[in-house]
Amino acid sequence: MPSVADFPKVAGMDKLLAAFRHARELVKRHHRLRKTASYHGKPMPPGLLTGVSVGTKISGGEDTGEPCLVFHVPFKESRKELGEHAVHRKLPRVATDVIVRRMPRAHDQATPTAPLRGGDSLSHPRIYNGSSGCLVTRPSETQPGKLELFVLSANHVLAACNEARLGDGILHPSPKFHGRSPADNSAILAHFAEIDWENYNTIDAAIAAIDPRVASRGLADGTIISPQLQLPYQGQRVFKVGITSGRTSGIVQANFYSGPIDYAQPHPRTALFTGLLRITPDGCPRFSEPGDSGSLVVDRQTLRPVGLIIAGAEDSYVCPLGPALDLLKLTLYG
Repeated sequence: MPSVADFPKVAGMDKLLAAFRHARELVKRHHRLRKTASYHGKPMPPGLLTGVSVGTKISGGEDTGEPCLVFHVPFKESRKELGEHAVHRKLPRVATDVIVRRMPRAHDQATPTAPLRGGDSLSHPRIYNGSSGCLVTRPSETQPGKLELFVLSANHVLAACNEARLGDGILHPSPKFHGRSPADNSAILAHFAEIDWENYNTIDAAIAAIDPRVASRGLADGTIISPQLQLPYQGQRVFKVGITSGRTSGIVQANFYSGPIDYAQPHPRTALFTGLLRITPDGCPRFSEPGDSGSLVVDRQTLRPVGLIIAGAEDSYVCPLGPALDLLKLTLYG
């Protein structure tokens, strides 16, 4: 998991990071307030955050380069309207910015082809649609000295938000494109990082074992990615290839995003995440669309993988790839 301590050291950064830690706990508290109000059919309290990240201040449409806390809110309210609920009353004095953003929703919802490539349609039979990310390997548990090949994507694409069973068939194409089991089983669910529905998560990832004869190292647009990992950074120019929106370009706008992600399948619920990247579109209406979850985010210059798309609204939200590879004990194929 990336640490807030990894953010570039500039004057006042220690104070900013301390405020970020406080704000992240506020997001968690607000998430629980939102769930309680929804459950009891009550109106939402004022001043609820949908997330917080560390970014740079935008003034008059221009990036000032000044590090700040970026508060994500569903709509803007005046300090007078917020009263005692205003976030600034609860945090140390640091530079802040406020952006209007809906709660990100997992992209679990174009025509796929074989062999399976990064960005092609792929999902568990209980999930309408999703995208494949990339090929990864790890040492075989039954054949010493051999490597096993897997396709990496999001948990909510391959493991149906923890509800799938290891050994389940994975469809290519997905049910959206009339994929049916067992005829279209192209991989077998092998491992997933469980989503915690009460506490903060850092990754949404799963792998499925796949036959090398029906897998391609390339992306669906023909790009051959590097087998070396690229660490994310502020202002990084990236692209992705997904089954719904194809190839799109974006910019890493914020690191360490913390907030809830809204899942629709197999049934509606939300989970808290921290350590995510927030990516804004660059020359396109949106960086990702429903169905693009699980697709790989790649550095435009080096062609090295950066992360996996797990959700989106106005912007897209991405799990850095390093923590997923470490947790699942994987290596990029190539």
